[in-house]
Amino acid sequence: MNHIQKNRIQRGFTIVELLVVIVVIGILAAITIVSYSAITKNVKETTALNALSDARSKLERYKSDNSQYPTTQSQFDTEIGATGIVWTGTSSSYCISTLNGDISYRATENAKPSVGVCSFGTSWSENVAVGSRAWTDIAHSANGQKVVASAGPSSNLYTSTDSGATWTTRGTAQQWCQVASSADGASLVATTDGCGDDLGDIYFSTDSGVTWSLKGAPTNLRWCGIASSSDGSKLIAESSGCSEAQGYIFTSADGGDTWTQRASAGYHTWVDVSSSSDGVRLVAAEYGGNIYTSTDSGATWVARTAAGSRNWSNIVSSNDGTKLVATVNGGYIYTSINGGETWTQRTSAGSGTWSAAATDPTGTTMAAARSTGYIYTSNDSGATWTQRVTSGSRSWKSISVGPTGIVAGVYNGYLYRSTD
Repeated sequence: MNHIQKNRIQRGFTIVELLVVIVVIGILAAITIVSYSAITKNVKETTALNALSDARSKLERYKSDNSQYPTTQSQFDTEIGATGIVWTGTSSSYCISTLNGDISYRATENAKPSVGVCSFGTSWSENVAVGSRAWTDIAHSANGQKVVASAGPSSNLYTSTDSGATWTTRGTAQQWCQVASSADGASLVATTDGCGDDLGDIYFSTDSGVTWSLKGAPTNLRWCGIASSSDGSKLIAESSGCSEAQGYIFTSADGGDTWTQRASAGYHTWVDVSSSSDGVRLVAAEYGGNIYTSTDSGATWVARTAAGSRNWSNIVSSNDGTKLVATVNGGYIYTSINGGETWTQRTSAGSGTWSAAATDPTGTTMAAARSTGYIYTSNDSGATWTQRVTSGSRSWKSISVGPTGIVAGVYNGYLYRSTD
């Protein structure tokens, strides 16, 4: 035979080899995404910190030339020229803050830029113009400029675009219970608790409170506690409403179009709910019972018995859902730094008729109010508290902390604001 033809067999990849390649590509992609996210976050954080550092330098030069600091936001904007920075202060002291997404950064004449909001509560201004009402709840946008407040019975919703200095009447006269806001202040949600014969509903606004309408929430329930993710897409609400009533937890993943009853959380006398900025970590408190948490947007719930069975009145969460502050009606303030797994009783604020609590996005600056007494503030995640005597001893019902100040409401009284 003159020619021998040899078969040449081309060997391909086996299924196992293909799977290995796919896994390796997936791991590399995941590492790239995580690294990119971390780099982006660091760049934004550096930008925010540098902006505050630059503003501090300009403020010191301004003081050297004028023997004082600017005294208003407009004067700060004109003289310092730092865009995106919120000013609070006097001729001798100041606090400036800026946002990186949902994270707030602050700096003062004595403190370099760091995560946190400016501390408030030194002095308070009474807003008589908006009227004496039974204020039930207040919520800030992320930058603190937009604020929404609810009142009842037979009252309205109210919105502000200047951090609570002036207000516009919104909605219709009803028994409004609670409100929640998206980070940009455009998407708002409000509940009516329907005490008495008439039951309540959940109302929505996508234009910062100018117009309101119903969506897909079950009607004729005693709605009250409500919370929103930062983009307004994920919501949590409780249907206990009136005092001593019982109900369920409901969640929505589409901005309120459809709702799921979370029976796994139980049928309890719920008093308040709160959410992380991504809507994944949720927390709910019941009167005469426990605090419950969820780490899967409400699909499953865990009773946090370490906090004890108490007459809980209010609960709020930091943006990441790890730092929580809860108040007891006829008891103490409690805080958690691990999403509710363990709790610390904060005796420095004393035992009282606590009715409301609030925190900044980072869970560093907190405020709490008594239904008979004063407002208290903390700048160390609730470790220590300061009684704000200047707030006055009143029937406080609602409170909210924003980058530009604190807004608090008196039941059958006025709204009050502190910016220093």
